[in-house]
Amino acid sequence: MKYYLYILECADRSYYTGITTDLERRLKEHNESPKKGAKYTRTKKPCRIVYTEEYPNRSLATKREQEIKRMNSARKESIIRRQRVRIGIYKHAKTGNLYKVHALAKHSETLEDLVVYECLYENAKSTFWVRPYTMFFETVTIDGEKKPRFEYLKKGKSI
Repeated sequence: MKYYLYILECADRSYYTGITTDLERRLKEHNESPKKGAKYTRTKKPCRIVYTEEYPNRSLATKREQEIKRMNSARKESIIRRQRVRIGIYKHAKTGNLYKVHALAKHSETLEDLVVYECLYENAKSTFWVRPYTMFFETVTIDGEKKPRFEYLKKGKSI
């Protein structure tokens, strides 16, 4: 079974690190469940996933979790910045549609990181889209198996 290490950024800009087998479920628990979310995040909602790593077992994920929990905020921010969306072509896991990432942007009010990308398939409702940066690191379930929402296909420069 795959395990995911994740770092959440909380509403107060602090970080929480944990592991799970299901990133979507766990984020929902942190943000919506009064009992299943971590005690730390209960008063710091909303939280969002800003970093993930995948491990083949719980033991390795737990070791990395403890390593990151010992880091200061500056070091955690450095790790988060290294996980970048790259300019280039991506394939959507569920539809197989292709997209080209052109740039990163920031929301003018929330300062949330956004990705500007272009649909490369015919009959798209819109040519360009702007979506949250973290969406590129989410997982989706296909035939009972978790996969990254977007697969990077062609090399490009990090942005």
